[in-house]
Amino acid sequence: ITGSGTLKKEELENDTREIQRYYLTRGHADIRVGEPEIERTADGLRVTFKISEGTRYNFGPIRAAGDLI
Repeated sequence: ITGSGTLKKEELENDTREIQRYYLTRGHADIRVGEPEIERTADGLRVTFKISEGTRYNFGPIRAAGDLI
């Protein structure tokens, strides 16, 4: 994306977490993101993440009650 020519494992891990966060906020509580597959193409690299969304849930309001300790 940046054109720096460097692919960093830490950045791929961050990307995996961001994908998970994206799906979690849309009700996919069972999201599974596979290891990234990296492929060299004529114009650079292609990074592919296999995603299993699972069931989409609709969450209602969440309340907590009790005494503060």
